[in-house]
Amino acid sequence: MLLIAAAATAGYWLLCTTFMIYDDEGYVQWSLQNFIRHGHLYGDVYSQYGPFFFVYHEAIARLTGITFNNDTGRLITLVHWLGACLACAALTARLSGSRVLAASAGVLTFTYTWVMISEPSHPGSLLSFLAALLAAYGVFAIRNEKPARLAIMIGLLGAAMTLIKINVGAFAVITGATWLLCNAEAPRLRRVGLWIAAGLSVLVPYALMRGQIQEPWVATFALTSAAANLALVLEFNRLCAKAISPRHLAVFALSGIGLTVVVLAWTMLRGSSGLDLFEGIIAAPFQHPGTYRVPVRWLPGSAMIALVSLMMAATISRRPPQHIVANVIVAGARLILTIGFIVCSVWEFAPLSAARYGLTLVVPFAWLFVHPLGHGSEDNGVRPRLWLAWVLVWQSLHAFPVAGSQINWGTFLAVPLILVGTWEAVQFFAGRQRPSTVWWSRFSVTALGISALLAFTSLATKGYERFRHSRPLDLPGATLVRPPESLSSALRVIAHNLHAHADTVYSLPGMYSFNTWTDRPTPTLANATHWWSLLHGDRQEEIIARLDADPRSAVVVQRIVTGFLTATGFQPDGPLVRYISANFSPFVQIDSYEIWFKRDRRVALFGVGLIDPNRDGYRHLTLINDAYDASATRLEIRPAEQPNLILLAMPLNTLPSLSWQQILDTGKAMDFRHHEWPALGIPPPIRFVLALPADPRWIDFNTLIATLSDANGDVVATFRLVSSQDAPLAAAALNDAEPPTAN
Repeated sequence: MLLIAAAATAGYWLLCTTFMIYDDEGYVQWSLQNFIRHGHLYGDVYSQYGPFFFVYHEAIARLTGITFNNDTGRLITLVHWLGACLACAALTARLSGSRVLAASAGVLTFTYTWVMISEPSHPGSLLSFLAALLAAYGVFAIRNEKPARLAIMIGLLGAAMTLIKINVGAFAVITGATWLLCNAEAPRLRRVGLWIAAGLSVLVPYALMRGQIQEPWVATFALTSAAANLALVLEFNRLCAKAISPRHLAVFALSGIGLTVVVLAWTMLRGSSGLDLFEGIIAAPFQHPGTYRVPVRWLPGSAMIALVSLMMAATISRRPPQHIVANVIVAGARLILTIGFIVCSVWEFAPLSAARYGLTLVVPFAWLFVHPLGHGSEDNGVRPRLWLAWVLVWQSLHAFPVAGSQINWGTFLAVPLILVGTWEAVQFFAGRQRPSTVWWSRFSVTALGISALLAFTSLATKGYERFRHSRPLDLPGATLVRPPESLSSALRVIAHNLHAHADTVYSLPGMYSFNTWTDRPTPTLANATHWWSLLHGDRQEEIIARLDADPRSAVVVQRIVTGFLTATGFQPDGPLVRYISANFSPFVQIDSYEIWFKRDRRVALFGVGLIDPNRDGYRHLTLINDAYDASATRLEIRPAEQPNLILLAMPLNTLPSLSWQQILDTGKAMDFRHHEWPALGIPPPIRFVLALPADPRWIDFNTLIATLSDANGDVVATFRLVSSQDAPLAAAALNDAEPPTAN
């Protein structure tokens, strides 16, 4: 329980202090909100993901009353994350009988899947949890010889995963179906199952990747996956349980079909048509590999490593179980691979991350951790290990075509496989005596536990430090989120201005957290991250029409993300991109975010401090806020990246002789003026004009923030400073800006 509490706390720290600028989480949460409100999945509400993901979250919402936003998305992701870790710990305990090893598996799985913090709300966390359940339940059912329960669970979990992400679910279904066939009672069916498993091992990777097979990294991926699976098929020959009857196969099929029918029926009751479901579940996902790709960084010679591993498996599989040389080679190779994995997990400067090590080295050699050391199929601990390896190798295909977080999600089952395989290797070298009587056996397990604890401590410490030095974003639906202050201040200012000056908000790429924070709708319910490539022309034209009809529409552009996409050959283009470029203009850039309004608008941006060029030795700083908080008593200016370093502190009720802490000299004058706004029933905006000495050339005002604080030191207003030369439209709008709306 102590480890679970520690992992939950560390996970909370890490999740809350991470916000990715590409904002996949906003896309997922906005899609869930729209589905729950409107239904019509795939017809109106666009999504790349299957209906089970939406039905599952709708059930959570109806049972708990929660809404989906940045806060709840993180909490649900944390539950999935911990669930996957507990499943890996449980199956490790079942296969090894060691509590220390089980705890190590749970902790190392936690550190291995740390990428959960980058993708809160993403289906990857749910898929990881379901994959861990699939592996763990299979281990328990096989060990306890419960084939009927295994068949039912494989059918249910395979269907659920398929109805979330068809490729990942297909891998789970293939895993379960081939396992059942290869363990059939009937010899003929068993032989057919082995041939089917071998054939799919080669054909599925090729079929999945054929559109990009000419790229070296893709060809290596297909070859590595095929070789890893074929090596495991060789183990099926000696490890078949001969326990699956046609009745079990029927149960497997019916359970999967039953869940599929229930999910599809509910989705259709919520407004989706059969054609919509076909398009969303089957047709559209097959177009995604050509839409966006991130390559795997394979080790040099990875293809040769996979082939060598397959040849080793073919050679060793012909040896009898008691062949001492073969067993020494297998056990020794396990220990070497485990040492490398531990180094990559613990050492921050290791040449490979743990996940990259798992994909490039553990997956090709998964069979090594299955091959029985001196005993055969009578040991019911080997077949569960074969099942675990079989799930791992098929799930590793999750990393295609986007080898980012998907590497970790697809290969984390390498952790329990490595640990239980190493446990057997340690026993083998100990002469198969009782492990408790062999001191170095104890030492090995203790070393694994210490290594796992070191990896966890390093990750938890980073989370704690980030949490301790940050403050909440404090936007609607994001009260738990605490990004670095430089990012937080940018997001707050942008959300503030969108709420004040926009009735419709769109973004490039799709960053829909802004819509949650501002309570402003997107043009239509068809929203996607890379919408220029995922939305067909008619949907883009509908968005254009809605943006064009709303004079108060706005677009947020993320320059780092669009620049990265352009540099990697996925430049945003299409009718909607061209429309935005022709009809909107960037008013201001804060960090790497830009706010674009219609070209004919003049908007005074709140929370933005505009700095004029040097005039008579001074620079004029203009701060505009939508309302003046009378409790504000102090103005402070500090670097956005170092919010604890105060460069200038000035009481608002005096003209003090203060300095930029030996960087800048005294502020000259401050002028408080009400801007003339029409009567809207809201407090008038306040303009602060502060004349400062010309700053040293090495100071970049675009990296500074200004804050107004009350007598207790609590911040009541934050401004991001921007050079008026970098935001000419915002500067020109100071004297002829349109008023904000009363809402």
